[in-house]
Amino acid sequence: MKIVTETGSTYVVDDLKHCVKYDKVGNMVDQFFVTDMKAVPNTVSNWKQVFESPKTKIVVGKRMFIGGRDSWWISTKVVSVE
Repeated sequence: MKIVTETGSTYVVDDLKHCVKYDKVGNMVDQFFVTDMKAVPNTVSNWKQVFESPKTKIVVGKRMFIGGRDSWWISTKVVSVE
């Protein structure tokens, strides 16, 4: 799965749940194994809202929470999911 956000970040998640995050010019920023990944409201402003958000698949127009044991990210709005 390839997820692109409005700031140009790209997250590539393979079938083994290994995620590699790239910046807008293609430089690798992070890599980790995913333990949680879900769409979160665009208005999310604290951890309670992130963790209380239902586990839903990633969709265009919403933000994404993706995390693992050593890394986590809350993205800007998702612009494409392949």
